[in-house]
This record gives sequence, structure tokens and C-alpha cells, in this order.
Amino acid sequence: DRRNDEGRLIPAGMYFCKLKTAVYTKTRKLVVIQ
Repeated sequence: DRRNDEGRLIPAGMYFCKLKTAVYTKTRKLVVIQ
């Protein structure tokens, strides 16, 4: 639904998502389109 944690709409664009644990780190690109 293109909303962030605060409930606001995020603009279209490229974002990065980082998943980090004690032994593992992974970064992924996310593309948000309108």
C-alpha cells in the first residue's frame, strides 16, 4: 500500500532494505512504482 511505519505514503523510487541478525546481513533493492 506504499505506506511507511508512520502511515504516510512513500514516493516512488528505489529503496534499500537491510535484514541483519547476529550472524547474517542481507541488503536488497526495492523499487516502488506508482
